[in-house]
Amino acid sequence: MTLIKKILLNLISVCLIALLSLSLASCSGEDTADGITYSGTTVTGAVTTAEVLTVRDGTTAIASGAFAGCDRLTLLTLPSSVTTVRRGAFDGSALIEEEGGVLYAAGWAIGTSESFGGGTIVLRDGTVGIAEEAFCGLDTLTSLTVPDSVKHINSRALFGTNALTDISLPFVGASLDGTYYTHFGYIFGAYSNEKNPSYVPDSLKHVSITGSEQLYNDAFAGCNKIESISLPDSLTAIGKRAFLGCSSLSGIIIPDSVSVIEDRAFYNCISLRTAKLPTNDAFTVIPQYMFAYCSSLEGITVPPSVGAIRACAFGKCESLAALEFLGSEPMSQIAQQAFDGCKSLTSLTVAAEIIGKGAFQYCTRLASVRADGLVELSDYAFNGCLALESISLAPTTEHIGANAFHSCSRLYELALPDSLISIGENAFYGCDSVSSFKIPDSVRSIGANAFDSCNVGIFVTRDGIRYVDGWITDALPSITTAAIPSDVRGICNDAFADCKNLSRVVYGGTEEEWLALLDRCRCDRLRAVVDVEYSG
Repeated sequence: MTLIKKILLNLISVCLIALLSLSLASCSGEDTADGITYSGTTVTGAVTTAEVLTVRDGTTAIASGAFAGCDRLTLLTLPSSVTTVRRGAFDGSALIEEEGGVLYAAGWAIGTSESFGGGTIVLRDGTVGIAEEAFCGLDTLTSLTVPDSVKHINSRALFGTNALTDISLPFVGASLDGTYYTHFGYIFGAYSNEKNPSYVPDSLKHVSITGSEQLYNDAFAGCNKIESISLPDSLTAIGKRAFLGCSSLSGIIIPDSVSVIEDRAFYNCISLRTAKLPTNDAFTVIPQYMFAYCSSLEGITVPPSVGAIRACAFGKCESLAALEFLGSEPMSQIAQQAFDGCKSLTSLTVAAEIIGKGAFQYCTRLASVRADGLVELSDYAFNGCLALESISLAPTTEHIGANAFHSCSRLYELALPDSLISIGENAFYGCDSVSSFKIPDSVRSIGANAFDSCNVGIFVTRDGIRYVDGWITDALPSITTAAIPSDVRGICNDAFADCKNLSRVVYGGTEEEWLALLDRCRCDRLRAVVDVEYSG
């Protein structure tokens, strides 16, 4: 091969290598501008001899080793778009400063120096972020204060800080704006809220949040060693299950700035003794299961703005002894099982148009109730309230649901209002302390077995038919003829359901009155009788 051919081949090889290098660089997505190399929105490298550099707008991350060895770099400007600084991003850089044993670079806290003796860290004002693994494994750290200037805390920033007892920080999760990883355990290494209990140090007892507008869903869920959490006046919303299972939390003050609290916010916080609800016109609903199974909760004051309490909001709060409603107007609803199983309640004054199904059932120490503004008392509302002795129903009450006072065996004082229209089946089943019963003329319907197992003193029996205050409640199954006087006031639903051989009715009034009486009850057995004699 001639010398010329060799030279040509070498030139071709060099060109091909150069082209290949350019092609690979293009494929990798890397580009360099003003001495800084980027891959997409991540800084991957920089000119090590530069003294001043500015990272372009839109950059989101600084890669590990990006500015390593930049020992002449004295000024680096990062845009506000940067959310992540990887571990070792500034190793060997002249940018690194030390203050109080903490290392900073470009406004970020990146680690600690050898001079850090443990104990307390108070990050300096103006710090904008805490880098990835900045304090990882710092097992001598007991207290950390993060200023409100910090907008980002990267993953595993506090992993392994197993002596940490107190922390103050502006937000929960990865960033102030809540765009991703909004659970407390993230900064300790938990990539999902389910891992909160595994990564948040058992030593951590006290948390102060200083700058958030919102706590997102599951923020502190499962953080079962934390005893106190302080919330900021800037907070406006608390998400679903935000404190679920915080079983060591002893008290909570919800700032008056909060207007929205979502379902199960404090569900199963079994050590929670005190809770203050927000007072502002926008806070109108206590959500479902909000304090359910908070078995140590001793008292609650419902602010006047609240117009509804949703299902099971205080269910199984067995220590709840003090319950106060501050509103001057009746709530629209206390929903089903809202206070189910609140065994320590002894008296209750409440104003609500609807008391829902089982709302106060099994409140076994509840002795007296005053229900103002009531329109509907739903099924099982006070079922199983074994200590209930007296109840005052509002003059607006129209409906008493099925089993509403089932097994209220001590109930002796009960005045039914003239507004009452219907009484449900089994409504007063087992109320064997009631000595007299006055049914208002307004009542149009009484359900089957409404008075079963009640005090025998309230019944009158004639010709095999039993009455309560002029209403037929039931009859002997063996009767074949029902002698019903004209002054009967009503017939409970299915009062004759067991009278299989009933074939004749003798009614003391007119046919027109009889038909009107049938229209007021559901007695299929009576309707089936065709042999009706009228004596009126």
